[in-house]
Amino acid sequence: MNVQAERYLKQMFGDKAIFRKGQKEAIELALQNRKVLLVQQTWLGSVNNFV
Repeated sequence: MNVQAERYLKQMFGDKAIFRKGQKEAIELALQNRKVLLVQQTWLGSVNNFV
């Protein structure tokens, strides 16, 4: 699954596209019909002085 997923990712988003930490593992669990809690940090979560 990993090689195929990497190929699809690069095909959709370009050769420099990579999975972020935990994304491949979450996909693998979902494909096994296992429950997955996926939390995505937005750029707002890292901004201290947002006006």
